[in-house]
Amino acid sequence: MVNFAPYKSFTDMKKIHILLLLVALTGIFSTGCNEYRSLSSASKVSQLSGNPFMYQLSKSVMKTLGNYMLEKGIKSTVGKINLMSPLSGLFSNSSDLSGLKDLLVSTYKIAPKKADAQFGNLQNVRDLIGFVAKNGKNFNFYNSKI
Repeated sequence: MVNFAPYKSFTDMKKIHILLLLVALTGIFSTGCNEYRSLSSASKVSQLSGNPFMYQLSKSVMKTLGNYMLEKGIKSTVGKINLMSPLSGLFSNSSDLSGLKDLLVSTYKIAPKKADAQFGNLQNVRDLIGFVAKNGKNFNFYNSKI
């Protein structure tokens, strides 16, 4: 009589290896990468996680903006700031916007002439972040002052 036990275990091992390979491939292709979304198409900061620079910059600018608003006594909208928040809705007077411009110039090392020329064209927080990304330099997202 012929013993077929070794062939049966070989077939079972082959099935197990194929199953493990399929599980591994499924895991690799279904997770691991964040979906990239550009700043111009994002409406929430979390949607920028696929772009680490823009994600960190947006968190930093939002924190700077929130701290500035608290300093100016504008507490009602600090927790409601998002990428689509209009700058005109966050600040009621032009002196607050001018102060924000000066703060961003010093914090993110933006050339004052560029800030003076372009700051008036910014409509919302997303535009503000894009402006800082384009014109700022020496970014340090791990600095405790920001």
